[in-house]
Amino acid sequence: MSHSSASPSRLGWRERLSYGAGDFGLNFYWQGAGYFLLFYYTDVAGLPSTAAGVAFAVGGLVDAVTDPAMGILADRTRSRWGPYRPYLLYGALPLGLAFMLLFTLPSFAPAGWALGAALGTHALFRICYTCVSIPYGALGARLTFNASERTTLAGVRMIGGALGGVVMVLTVSALRNAAPDSTAFVVASALAGVAGVALVWVTFAGAKEPAILRANESDDGPETYSLARVFKALTDNRPFLITVVAIFLLTVANMIVVKTALYRFEHILVAPLAAGLAITLMTAAPIAAIPMWVWIYIRIDKRPAFLCGCAMVIVSLATLYLTGAQNVFLAIVAYTAVAIGFSSFAVGFWSVLPDTIDYGHLKSGLRVESGAIGLASAIQKIAIALTALGIGVVFDIIGYQPGEAQDPATATALHQFISLAPIVFMLVSALVFSRYPISSSRHADIVARLRRADAPER
Repeated sequence: MSHSSASPSRLGWRERLSYGAGDFGLNFYWQGAGYFLLFYYTDVAGLPSTAAGVAFAVGGLVDAVTDPAMGILADRTRSRWGPYRPYLLYGALPLGLAFMLLFTLPSFAPAGWALGAALGTHALFRICYTCVSIPYGALGARLTFNASERTTLAGVRMIGGALGGVVMVLTVSALRNAAPDSTAFVVASALAGVAGVALVWVTFAGAKEPAILRANESDDGPETYSLARVFKALTDNRPFLITVVAIFLLTVANMIVVKTALYRFEHILVAPLAAGLAITLMTAAPIAAIPMWVWIYIRIDKRPAFLCGCAMVIVSLATLYLTGAQNVFLAIVAYTAVAIGFSSFAVGFWSVLPDTIDYGHLKSGLRVESGAIGLASAIQKIAIALTALGIGVVFDIIGYQPGEAQDPATATALHQFISLAPIVFMLVSALVFSRYPISSSRHADIVARLRRADAPER
């Protein structure tokens, strides 16, 4: 497969910012659901903890099917806008509407009906999110082949995502202070839905796919991207497998932290007003930290930078364990440091993953962009779903009572679980990624060989 038209390239700021705008909008949805939906299910809609976890688990099962399928569908798409941008144009509005439906469960409905509504709206949201987010992620892998530029683009994207999270958290916090939770979440989701649609359309208009892979778009027809061939190309790609396993593990750790932060301030520290500040700092800190991580990834290479992020998260979580049950200020500081550490993976994942796609292209002769991102995203979302289910089950085991003051034994068990469990997952993630084999110099060689249309690497 010829790669002669592909070349390392620098992007202009218009393209970078247009691409980052999409993650700004998508993170209204992602962070809104991540920080608030579990709490909304248990403490506003009145679902039992395990039932709320089941709603997330079903969403993960939906993603396990739809994310890879969407990836293959996008790779097979041929249009005047390229393979990925049509999904941003036509998928943005359904996604915004689906997000609004997430926070409309009536608290007066019977438990069975409310669970059914949660399952239905959550599944719909996940499908719509997949239809936009997978092509969006694949678009980033296509905009440039320059390894450093990919890191910069990932940084711009993640800053946009962090800004989206900050705006969402501040909006929800302000509305919760002004109105009952049942009203605040509905209004916040409506505002986020409208704004998110507009921002995704900015990406469609401003981040256009260059014709860098003419062979994929002309010589190879859609039939080339059969499920069997794509699956073999991905499972034979060792750097890709290492990356997705490491991301699965650190996603579990991250979701335990994110989905339980509100519970710590509400029920362990009994400082609900501090919760808004802590979550705001957790979403805002990456805005300042991401440029630092971009510099680190470029300066010392991707594997050691990734491991530095692991070390920072582990140390910060250990600090949270030692201080987070007694001291509100230190808990806020520790959560902020955890968020800074996790922001390294926001840069790393979207910088490393395109490099593994290049490796797989050289090895197999098949360029699988959206399919790789679809599978990686599915694995990440399965981790999120299983974590939410696990949290719900653990909460029931330790005797958590939604909307009520917790007894001391439950509060202690809650603190230990949400502090120690993520440390274990982070340690294993670091161990797995320590085996990642693509350095910057090796990636440069891969791209050079692709440009010469060399034989597949053995």
